[in-house]
Amino acid sequence: MKNFSLSEEEIQSLRVIHKGTRDKWAADRIKAIIALGREWSVEEVSEILLVDSETLRNYLKLFKEGGIAELTQRHYKGSDSKLTQIELAELKQHLSDITYLSVAEIISHVAKHYQVKYAVSGMTKLLHRMGFAYKKPDLAPRRVDIGKQLEFLQTFEKLRRSGSPVYSMDGCHPQHNSLPQYGWILKGHTKRLPSNSGRKRINLQGAVNLDTYKLLSTMHETLDKNSTIALLKKVELEHPQAAKVYVLVDNAGYYHAQLVKDYLKNSKIELIFLPAYAPHLSLIERIWRYFKKLVLYNRYYPTFKEFAQAIVSFLKRSHRRAFKKLLVEKFHFARVGSSMLQLPT
Repeated sequence: MKNFSLSEEEIQSLRVIHKGTRDKWAADRIKAIIALGREWSVEEVSEILLVDSETLRNYLKLFKEGGIAELTQRHYKGSDSKLTQIELAELKQHLSDITYLSVAEIISHVAKHYQVKYAVSGMTKLLHRMGFAYKKPDLAPRRVDIGKQLEFLQTFEKLRRSGSPVYSMDGCHPQHNSLPQYGWILKGHTKRLPSNSGRKRINLQGAVNLDTYKLLSTMHETLDKNSTIALLKKVELEHPQAAKVYVLVDNAGYYHAQLVKDYLKNSKIELIFLPAYAPHLSLIERIWRYFKKLVLYNRYYPTFKEFAQAIVSFLKRSHRRAFKKLLVEKFHFARVGSSMLQLPT
């Protein structure tokens, strides 16, 4: 560039600064100044760094006015929101009550109620600043008995203080087919996930120790009273010295089967039943969600054998560190009509 050049000593100094710069945008600015300082033309630097000529001239102006400090300073200032603080609070409450499927619908709502226009990019940024994220809501059962849930949690606290082993037990039924889920995919690209046409599946029964985070499991053709007893025997063998072992289960019919009741008469195991319509209180459900995330979501297994091997591999590994985080004994909200109640730990 005319009327601008740098000495070799100045260039070497900038090279040292460039090497220690972590931000790519700042490093690119330094490279531009070095190139211009070697008397490269604006057109050449623009072609190499993929930066327009006006931007390069702005970089040079910053460098001339304030040196490297001014060049590597962010000067962007986000624009103030088009909505007032009261309007933002109203919008936040509205979006907490109603879940829109697209940003365009929210833009339409804001335009209608506040006579303010937003572009998709601007509204998306505003939503992020307000703390919103694009995700699915969790399903909640309609028939919720809060009293029963609170009673269960009081019982649960007593069990945890008893010193006896406590397990959470339930089944899982992974099917040999692909489970597409949200994920990061290149913009403008459609990613195809192969799928299988069959409905063959594996039936798992699992029980996780809430103290050691060890998962015991069995695989069966179907989950029934016999599969339940098979897993309860494995649980019992884990605790030869224990006087009592508590196992938390839902209200599946096979847990109430007479054969299971007969087995429990001479067993140290006591089943503790969850309230009806309260899957959020079943801690092992968190384990099965973790299992699906690692083994099933966005995964394709061409053969059933490969599918089964992936499941067996998961079950054989220790996941203690992950399970310890998952099994924190805090429970979700239960919904009653339009009101919410936080269940205590």
